[in-house]
Amino acid sequence: MTLVTACLRGGLGNQLFQWSAACTIAKRLGGQAGIDPRFLPTGIGERLQAVNIRARVIRAPSITVGLLSMPGLWCLTRALGIGRLQLARTELLLDTLRGTPDPDILLKLRTLHVVMVGYWQSTAWVDPVETELRAALSIPAHSDAVALHVRRGDYLSNSAAVRTHGTLSGAWYLAALDQLGNEARGRPLHVFTDDPSMVQREGWLPTHAQIHRHNSDVQDLLAMAGCAHLICANSSFSWWAAWIGERLGRIVICPERWWTSAAGPIPHPARSHWRRL
Repeated sequence: MTLVTACLRGGLGNQLFQWSAACTIAKRLGGQAGIDPRFLPTGIGERLQAVNIRARVIRAPSITVGLLSMPGLWCLTRALGIGRLQLARTELLLDTLRGTPDPDILLKLRTLHVVMVGYWQSTAWVDPVETELRAALSIPAHSDAVALHVRRGDYLSNSAAVRTHGTLSGAWYLAALDQLGNEARGRPLHVFTDDPSMVQREGWLPTHAQIHRHNSDVQDLLAMAGCAHLICANSSFSWWAAWIGERLGRIVICPERWWTSAAGPIPHPARSHWRRL
């Protein structure tokens, strides 16, 4: 049986994408999906168990660990368009940020162990395992509120995040509320953000907006998912709040520009029925 290991990177939203991609590959190969949390930065642990996903730990073979620790390896392979590297009976499957799985590569994955490196932020990696994911993830309690997710934090302080994502202005969020129109009128407005004091200082929040008290990443994700409508940041955390909370009549508004021009031609990850602004 082929083993498929997702090398976890980033927080809860990123880890959900990485797990989904590993499950999709394992499903197509008739293999077993797992995770390797050793590549997570200090202070960020494995978060999948917190949302009821019991992922098996399958460590990447030692032959790959040194290679994966090389600074700039993934950036270099992305720049060259290299999607896979073979090391003995192990395949490194590298996210080229092109969105959809490459069928030619998938046909060639017949090795003992597939090790996945990257973020895999595309609905194409989620759709094949949607039923299994929804069965595992908690169903949030529904709320009548409009959720508005404002990402600041590392989107301002981390140079790589600034180059890749940039930040959404207060004017964009106000335009998104206008687009909701009657669906926003009379509803509570709950603002979810990683930097409440900065958002308040920016001075654009409507007077009836309530900044949601930060609890845990899981509680915040489910609270956002439970809201009647959602205005997303260009963030994987927003993406999963939108996906988990999908139901008839719910409106999701996301930015037309998910990535900066400096990030390159990366496909937009939004689902087809989400509104882009």
